[in-house]
This record gives sequence, C-alpha cells and structure tokens, in this order.
Amino acid sequence: MAAREATPQNGWWKAYHEVVPGGYLDLIAAEEDAAEIVHFHPTFVPGLLQTKQYAKALIPSTSLKDLSERDIESLVEVRMMRQRSALDEAGRRRLIFLLDESCLYRPVGSAETMRSQLNHLLEMCEHPAVVLSVIPFRSELHPGLLGPFMLLRSADSFADVVCFEWQRGNTLVRGEPDLARRYGLLADRLVDADPDGAKRLIQAAIIGLSTEASGGAEAPPDGYPLGK
Repeated sequence: MAAREATPQNGWWKAYHEVVPGGYLDLIAAEEDAAEIVHFHPTFVPGLLQTKQYAKALIPSTSLKDLSERDIESLVEVRMMRQRSALDEAGRRRLIFLLDESCLYRPVGSAETMRSQLNHLLEMCEHPAVVLSVIPFRSELHPGLLGPFMLLRSADSFADVVCFEWQRGNTLVRGEPDLARRYGLLADRLVDADPDGAKRLIQAAIIGLSTEASGGAEAPPDGYPLGK
C-alpha cells in the first residue's frame, strides 16, 4: 500500500505505519524530540543527507527483503520527510554528520546520482544547523568502524538515545547515560579527525568522479588502500 502524502508536523510518521518497521518509526519519533542529532556512517551517506536518487538506489540494494516499487517509493518518501523535518527546524536542533571518506567514493546508483549527491553534501556544509565532517582514510582506527550509530541528545542527559542500524532494523538504547556519553566522546574525536574541513575531501571526490567519467586515470586519495 502506497503511503499517502504528508507534511512535516507533529506525528507525521504515523501515516507510514503500514510500510515502515516499528524500530524505524521509533527512531523518527526520537529524532523529533532531540535537541541534537549525531550520525556517523562508515559506508554510506547518512539518510538525512541523501538525495532522493541516492536513497532510491541505496534502499533496495541494502535490504535483505524483497521490496516492491511501492515499498521503495514509500521508504524514499519517509527519508525525504525526515530530512525536511530535521533541516527545516534549523533553530531547534543541531545536526552533526560524520562520514568515513569511503562514503564519497563508494558508487551508489549512476555516476550522475553520485555527482548530485556529492554536490548536495557541499551545499549542506553551508547549512546553519549542520556540522559535516569527513574522516580521512589516513585516520587511526576507531570503534565507529564497527558500524553506523546515531546519538540523539536532549536537555536531560539521562534521556539521550543511542541508535544502532543493522539488518534487523534500528535498535534504540535508552536509559544508559554512560553509553551515550561514550558515543558523545567518540563523536567529538571523529570531528577532530577532520582538521582540514569536509569541503576539500568532497571536492576531491567530485574531481575524481569527473576524471573517471572522462576516461582519465583517477588518482586514489591519500591513505586509500591500494589493491595488489
């Protein structure tokens, strides 16, 4: 069943309860309540920063379930609604996105989809509510490489939520302030791992994509693991 159109307002996600897993709905509700959202992803561009075409290519490719076209359309629409809800309320919450540099080079969809996504990341660097950091290949190993995580902070630290994403969906952990504190320290460490700013690395990825499209030899970024 296709989800009906909705606009970002209190409880908007309830319109999608027939197509969205419960854990995902729980995450969306927690995002709405958060004063700050921190999202680290070691593999892909975080959902709140994805373009529609990037999301449309990514969602069916990373699902173990067989998704119909209607399912995909509904899930993409939910992702776009999450973005509008988060980004349109720039004065109410802070958004911190942490991407491993590999996210900029892993092909998702067509070359045009990747180019559009990378340009969108550059635009998001200028958003007043957004902090965007790219962790370079050359950075030291860290616990975040074990998998994506989100930290949803509120005024009351005991109410902070940690979310883990895996193939069974989204798992939210509440009532563990020490765990949230540890992930907050990790997030601060990852922000500091991007001393030159995300723009330089994103622009390098765009240049590399253009070079590859024109048939030139693309030089790998510093620290990129070379094959034998």
